[in-house]
Amino acid sequence: MTPARFGRRGGNATKIIGRWVREQGIANSRKAPAHSWRHRFKDVCRNAGVERSVHDALTGHSSADVGDKYGLGYSLHVLAAAIAKLPSPLTALT
Repeated sequence: MTPARFGRRGGNATKIIGRWVREQGIANSRKAPAHSWRHRFKDVCRNAGVERSVHDALTGHSSADVGDKYGLGYSLHVLAAAIAKLPSPLTALT
């Protein structure tokens, strides 16, 4: 995927996801498709018992706690274990 105007790939990915979501019949123009997926992912993580700081790391959210800024973050092993707790995408929609 080529970078968007400001050199980031996320902008183009957001457009692609947005088009796909609209094609699925979600046509409310007040809803940002990519942003709603982040909300849904956070809900699924909470319901699966994934620790808040871990799902914050997975979504790129930062903590308001200064102490959380120390250290290097979570290892790939910890993040993968959190992802493994999540239900499949099809069962997560029910």
